[in-house]
Amino acid sequence: MRISISFKLLIYFFFFSFLGIVSIGTYSYQKARKAMISRTFNQLNSVRIEKENRLKVFFGEILQDMEKLSEFEETIRVFNSENPMTVQQQNEFHHFIDAFFHSNSGYECLTFYDGISPTLTYPINRKINIDTISCKTTDYTYQGIFQKALKEKIWVHDHFISLEDNQPKILISKVFRFGDKPILMILRIPVDFINEIMIDNNPMNGLGESGESYLVGSDGLMRSSSRFKENSVLSIEVDTKGVSEAFRGKTGTGIFDDYRKVRVLSSYSKVKLPYLNWAILAEIDFREAMIPINQIRNNIVYLTLIITLLTLGIVAILSVALTQPIKALKKETEKIALGEYGKPIEMVRHDELGDLIKAFNEMSRQLKDQSETLELERKLRLTSMIDGQELERQRLSRELHDSLGQQLLAIKMQLENALDSEWPQSKEIINSAIESFTLTTREIRNLSNNLMPAVLTEFGLITALKNLVRNFRVNFQTEIRIESEIEDKFLNVRQETYLYRICQEALNNLAKYANADEACIILKVTKPNLLTLTIKDSGIGFSMDQEHLSKGNGLTTMKERAILLGGKFKLKSSNGSGTEIFVQIPINHNNTHND
Repeated sequence: MRISISFKLLIYFFFFSFLGIVSIGTYSYQKARKAMISRTFNQLNSVRIEKENRLKVFFGEILQDMEKLSEFEETIRVFNSENPMTVQQQNEFHHFIDAFFHSNSGYECLTFYDGISPTLTYPINRKINIDTISCKTTDYTYQGIFQKALKEKIWVHDHFISLEDNQPKILISKVFRFGDKPILMILRIPVDFINEIMIDNNPMNGLGESGESYLVGSDGLMRSSSRFKENSVLSIEVDTKGVSEAFRGKTGTGIFDDYRKVRVLSSYSKVKLPYLNWAILAEIDFREAMIPINQIRNNIVYLTLIITLLTLGIVAILSVALTQPIKALKKETEKIALGEYGKPIEMVRHDELGDLIKAFNEMSRQLKDQSETLELERKLRLTSMIDGQELERQRLSRELHDSLGQQLLAIKMQLENALDSEWPQSKEIINSAIESFTLTTREIRNLSNNLMPAVLTEFGLITALKNLVRNFRVNFQTEIRIESEIEDKFLNVRQETYLYRICQEALNNLAKYANADEACIILKVTKPNLLTLTIKDSGIGFSMDQEHLSKGNGLTTMKERAILLGGKFKLKSSNGSGTEIFVQIPINHNNTHND
């Protein structure tokens, strides 16, 4: 199927421009995506670190409160006393505790235990029914907590489900010494206090609409509430790459599915508190994080389409501008193929196409000149051939009429006279007629040799040339020598015949026009596959102008014979300097004489 060059240019330009735009757009999108992901990770890292610092501050303040409480005289007086507290003393101490923790209503109750005596529990949050509140639970024993606190100084029972309200709570315990007596102080805190730190629904906090930060225990259960699922504390298991990496002591970021099986960008680490074995994570949905990038991608797509359409239009205009001169060149080339030469293309361009049009116009002009020259040469060759044929016919006619005709007429008359004569006289007439027949036969043989010498066919070129020169010397006084590096039968019949005719024509011109004293015919092999024939004379020469060459003199015939042999023909002459004919033809050592 034929496809125009304008269409190809349109397709190529469109393809490569589209490819370039898409490549740049893709590269820009990938760079922007990478930058956006990096910025989001930085935001998540900031949120995670900020939440972790708030947890450290939170637990630090709790321990400071417990430390201060242990240093007050009221507390020391109560626990240094060897006598059990009265009800009044307990109420007074309770009021003291309420006054101490009044600024923090998140604490629920405070419990003291010395490892022997019954526990003393003081509700702190007055919103809780004092009659029903109890810090007792089946999830732990005071004795067990006492032993852990003695060993670890600080012990956190990070989460358990309270029997009073069936809600998760946190116990923070620490052993203080009042004199030589160790006292366990336990502060119970609801998980809502942790959630106030971890959950932030403000969209300006860097987590957007889908982001959240949460805590996970070493058992894989959530320690803070989920933003998306209710009652998630101690009920939702988080088995993600971030949790796994955090509990292996690694801090980092990644893209993976969260506990909801939703792809997220996550920042994770282990909480750096010696008494807590928690992992903290700050995450945002990948889809939401990529919204700005998707907008950039859409803008790139729209921009690509717009630029592509504009490029397509520009390329269409350029392709027409580029192909118009080519179409004009094609049209004029078709005209040249039909023989219409010389009509220039009227189109001005100052570029390579302009140079091509200029060269084409020059080529067309030269083709026209060459065509006219070739036509002139063709006419000259045809005229020369016809004139040569006519001259040969005239020569044959004269020879037949003047020589053979007269001789045959004389023989006829001699034979008629013999019929009318007596025997002795008739015998003499018949003998004379026989001699006339012999002369006539010789004349016929000479005429035949001029047409196609038998010696050329039988013995080859060199012998034929020697015979030609020998006959030439009989009639003319020019000394001709032959110098040859080849032997008879060296060339094929066609080559020998054409070279013989060239020599024959050259000798005819030599006899008619040269007025030379001597001449030379040289045959030699100049290269392994080239044969040269040189014919030189010392005659008067002639002018090499076009008018003289157009008169013929057999030169056109000699040139045509050389060209038909696949060779070259050169003529060199000037007035008073003789003439030199040079013929060079290709030869093949495998040639046979019968070729």
